[in-house]
Amino acid sequence: MQMNSSQNYVRAGDGPDYFSWSLLLFTSLAGLLASIWPMPIWAVWIRPEFAAMLVIYWVLFAPFRVGMLYGWSMGFMLDLLMGTALCQHALGLTIVAYVIFLVHQRLRMFAIPQQAIAVFVIVSLYQLVNYWMLGFSGGGYASFALILPALASAICWPFTRLLLDRLRM
Repeated sequence: MQMNSSQNYVRAGDGPDYFSWSLLLFTSLAGLLASIWPMPIWAVWIRPEFAAMLVIYWVLFAPFRVGMLYGWSMGFMLDLLMGTALCQHALGLTIVAYVIFLVHQRLRMFAIPQQAIAVFVIVSLYQLVNYWMLGFSGGGYASFALILPALASAICWPFTRLLLDRLRM
């Protein structure tokens, strides 16, 4: 009696938790490019926080491979590209990565609309940290338009998640 045991095992890259460093690098570069792409003045206020959404996605679905160092490096690169005070975005994205790491098991069980609400709250926290750091450096805003990027990120979250899930498979 001969058994074909090769059909009983799943290869390491075939599972739902497939991870690719090259995909991480590609999506990170695309997110940084989308974050600095020139837009009209009216569209700047509704631009989703692409870097924050990528940090949320990768820490949510690969928490033990991607973590706070990834959030810090994405934020640091964003600081360099945008010309803001060093570690302004790095601090915000590190906090985002930490919060997502704390609740990643709970958040993965949520449906996509519930995840979008969580993304809204977490990106709002990121915006709050950014404008808090901006206030320390002498700038400031006093408008409810500050919440628009978080709202745009929450609206874009289902599409971002489905696209990255498809690319990850």
